[in-house]
Amino acid sequence: MIVKIKKRSLLIAAVSLILLILVPIIYSQTQTPRKAGVGVWLVITNQNPVNITLNNATFSVDPVSGSNVAILISFNASDPDGAVQINGTNGGRVSVNLTLGAPGIAQFRTHSSCVNTTVNAGKVTFDCIINMRYYDNNSANWVINVTVTDSGSGTVRNDSVTFTYNQLAAFSVIARGVGEGANLNFTSLNLGDPNKEAKAPILLNNTGNNDFDQINITGAALIGGNGETIAASSFFVNTTNGTAGNGLPLSNLTKP
Repeated sequence: MIVKIKKRSLLIAAVSLILLILVPIIYSQTQTPRKAGVGVWLVITNQNPVNITLNNATFSVDPVSGSNVAILISFNASDPDGAVQINGTNGGRVSVNLTLGAPGIAQFRTHSSCVNTTVNAGKVTFDCIINMRYYDNNSANWVINVTVTDSGSGTVRNDSVTFTYNQLAAFSVIARGVGEGANLNFTSLNLGDPNKEAKAPILLNNTGNNDFDQINITGAALIGGNGETIAASSFFVNTTNGTAGNGLPLSNLTKP
């Protein structure tokens, strides 16, 4: 049996087949409501430390002549992400310093050591030692600066507490020669010798934080075993160990 199909009929059949294939695709793209995919993004953020509380109320410190004085700065810090973020377990750190004056020209002292104790899951107590020098300025405006940085580099700062570093007027009297102590000696000195310089000049060293406007030196006559004397005015004082009467003559008169 021979079936004959006309070219026109074949074309119509092909077009119909293509339309049947496209209709579901077009329907799926135009139906309402459309179904869309769901995107999920997971974002993990670090929470900064939230609080620093200094345990030191406003206080005062006395300098130590010619030396350091250790100051204890105690404070509590908390972090909502847990104490391990700031107690050094995961890399947190603290910075404690004392400043006086405007930035750039301020006197500055920083901590020499810090130890911490974990109080609970989110709170840590820090005890830090700062050494101040005897010549640091006397002032009631020294500022305690505390910064806590957690392991995620989040920071919190407290600089709300000040303290007083008291005034100290002190100086030492020593001889510049080794082993001379505070004695004023001469290599050789005989009756009638003129213009003899001291063997070991006396050094007056300011060992406090008071700025002296002047220093008064009162002399006394030297009295020998047989009643010989050398008057106070026979001694001269100067900033150098000069001879030939250079400097100012001493006096045993009391300054008013």
